[in-house]
Amino acid sequence: MADRYAVGTGNWNDTSTWSATSGGTTGESVPVDGDDVYFDANSGTVTLNAAARCDTITFNGGGTLDTDSSNDYALTVDERMYLQSSGVFNANGSTVKIGDGVTSAVYTLQVTNGTFNGGD
Repeated sequence: MADRYAVGTGNWNDTSTWSATSGGTTGESVPVDGDDVYFDANSGTVTLNAAARCDTITFNGGGTLDTDSSNDYALTVDERMYLQSSGVFNANGSTVKIGDGVTSAVYTLQVTNGTFNGGD
């Protein structure tokens, strides 16, 4: 299991989008099943341009996860999506599966024009 931080702007399946630390050097492996994904003030827009899977996604102070609107690439988050602070998720018609749902004390997840499957 690894932590992957979105840094800058790019595609999900491109190692130049991912770092092992917030604001760190890119070139880390693309997030896979078992990894935790983070979007924060150092994140730009990450386009989900292939089917993807991870354990958790956390939005904490910025970043955008934007699915490719021309394709229905499935995103599976095995455990939970955390909305700790600002961040944007655009479903764009894609299928989203979040195993244990979304946790947020203040923020709301808005899925527009997509299929959202929460829980097991």
